[in-house]
Amino acid sequence: MNGVELAENSKTATWARMIPVRASEWREGEGGVTLLVPRFGRGRFGTFLEEKFRPRPYRVQLDAVGSFIWKQCDGKSRVEEIGQALHGEFGERVEPVEGRLVKFLQKLVRGKFVRLDSNS
Repeated sequence: MNGVELAENSKTATWARMIPVRASEWREGEGGVTLLVPRFGRGRFGTFLEEKFRPRPYRVQLDAVGSFIWKQCDGKSRVEEIGQALHGEFGERVEPVEGRLVKFLQKLVRGKFVRLDSNS
């Protein structure tokens, strides 16, 4: 195993113990999950503008896989458990599960849609 593979395995192992918690408003419909993004951001000033103008939020529609993952981000399930459930639901369609799941969760964290708690 080379240094890059070792670093990737280490990163995945760290993520496996994390517990994702939803931190954004969302709706579930026939097409799956839709994330609602405040038009003016999530900071103090953005919150002020949201309250004053009440604009409609941006909507981010998740596909079937993204919707499944989102619903698993319940604050109870570890990333490792979500990966197992994901593979059980979608099989080889989501391979390699760990890598794809971690990349998707990284995007959700960056967008402040979820936060990660450690499994302490």
